[in-house]
Amino acid sequence: MENLDKDCLFCKIIRGEIPSYTVFENDDVKAFLDISQVNPGHTVMVPKKSTSSTYSTTLRKTHNATCNIFLKLPTQLKLPSLTLLP
Repeated sequence: MENLDKDCLFCKIIRGEIPSYTVFENDDVKAFLDISQVNPGHTVMVPKKSTSSTYSTTLRKTHNATCNIFLKLPTQLKLPSLTLLP
């Protein structure tokens, strides 16, 4: 967990300083439920390496994580459907 900013909200969630409901996690990203969900299952995915842009995380790693989330989320939360927003 190198390069994580000490004051960054998402970095604190990655380090476990702020509790979260983790949906998916690997070496590259962490996905967790949004604390103020508009819709059930609203999930936020953030890179584990602090960066000014999520585009610096490779597309393949992000794609693989997104696929894993989509496969697990409906079962974990008993959701009838999912919507992916960029």
